Amino acid sequence: MKTNTFLTGSVLTVAVLGCGGVSGIPIEKTATDFAKAICSAAYKCCTAETLMGNASAGMTEAECEMKTATDFRNQLQNMQNSENAGRSKYDQMQVDKCLEAIRGASCETLTSIRKVSGLPACDSTFATPLVAVGGACSNDFECIDSVCADGKCAAGTPVGGSCVGTGNKCAQNLSCDPRNGSDDTWCATASSAIPGFPASAPIIPCSALV
Repeated sequence: MKTNTFLTGSVLTVAVLGCGGVSGIPIEKTATDFAKAICSAAYKCCTAETLMGNASAGMTEAECEMKTATDFRNQLQNMQNSENAGRSKYDQMQVDKCLEAIRGASCETLTSIRKVSGLPACDSTFATPLVAVGGACSNDFECIDSVCADGKCAAGTPVGGSCVGTGNKCAQNLSCDPRNGSDDTWCATASSAIPGFPASAPIIPCSALV
């Protein structure tokens, strides 16, 4: 399971979005494609009541598409920035496989998963990492078999180690979980972690969308 995730909230520029970015990631098209596939599934498989708590679901399928596309644009711009810096390589082929899987999935399948990455074809960071341990990074997905901690790719804290405080980020494929319900937290196998593209990818189809 690939638990490196993309960061959200990148500042977008009209010029870059208009051409899909310096290296050619089709930001607008990909954001729209994901929004249409996800929102179509949500409104086909879910009731209005089950979608009410979803921040990106909106009140209509069109509103869902608008909000969801915005989420993806932010993520894709972040990926474009990373690729421009030579830290990762966007994987269009895997993105296409994920879109195909979403469009072809049954409602039974979609309502049995927690998020997009619950589909095997979507369990991916959709990027090839190019930064070795010790190299500068901004995102986990840039790091080869490691995580981005304090601006550098690092092995991260192993299973059982504390993830409290600065510099104690869990290793790849691990998540930070409470220890026996206390305020202390430790790194554990991320059996319930939600990896994939993007970090805030809408859950399909009836849970919180962001």
